[in-house]
Amino acid sequence: MQWSWAGLAAVVLSLLALGSPYTRGAGWVGLGLCAAIAVWRSSWCRHPGPLGLLPPITNRDGTRSPAQWFCDRCGKSWVASFEREHTPILRFDGYDQSKAPDAARRADELERRQRTLALRRAGLSPQRRRPEREAEVVPMLQLRQVK
Repeated sequence: MQWSWAGLAAVVLSLLALGSPYTRGAGWVGLGLCAAIAVWRSSWCRHPGPLGLLPPITNRDGTRSPAQWFCDRCGKSWVASFEREHTPILRFDGYDQSKAPDAARRADELERRQRTLALRRAGLSPQRRRPEREAEVVPMLQLRQVK
């Protein structure tokens, strides 16, 4: 808004200078300068429209470039300041043998739930496992007598 008020004041002063016979040449110069400044300011891109976001990349020399905003109107790009660099935090180190059975049980439960969900999505009903019955043990003597 400041630029528009300053431009308006410059145009008014130039027009007043045109009205006076002593400053008529200065008035024309002032109007010419106002027109030149207006053309120069209108060529600036204020990035009003949608901008493109360029992803972070690794350059040919191995350095990493951060994500950048890109203006298609003027061709300028600048660093997007929302990316933060941080190092990973080491939570634990090594292998704990005592946690293996619980991890295997949780992995088995997860696989079973995923299969059930996949069957439901496909429109099939998941089959429940039948409890296994123990086989009857028949002595050999009874088999021979039946014949």
